[in-house]
Amino acid sequence: MARVKLIDPNSDPAFAELAANIRGARRGAFINIYKTLLQCPPLCGAWFDFNNAVRWQTELNGRLREIIIIRIGHLNGSEYTLRQHVGALAEAEGLGAEACAALKSWRGADHFSEKERAALAFADAMTEDIDVPD
Repeated sequence: MARVKLIDPNSDPAFAELAANIRGARRGAFINIYKTLLQCPPLCGAWFDFNNAVRWQTELNGRLREIIIIRIGHLNGSEYTLRQHVGALAEAEGLGAEACAALKSWRGADHFSEKERAALAFADAMTEDIDVPD
């Protein structure tokens, strides 16, 4: 259950353009993160633009992107992130259920390439320690 009131994007005509942009980029969906962010429409729009740039306009391939998103979800204890990505989103990028489960404790798992392991080590350091060693 959400701790912050979810705003119905259809509740105010002022949300129409933003809601249409979000739905257009999310196969018609308007997920709860955006319903929460509608508490402040400028923040919702900025988050949407930022999130899309991070996810779709970098050079990371989809599998590596999902590996990092899911790992950081584990590190931060974000059940919301894990519910959103483990399953259909990860599988669409070639990351099956077994590999997703292994991300909770990836160091002993054999599901990841050398490049993916380097990215996971970077994500761990960046998230847990902030200062990333060479």
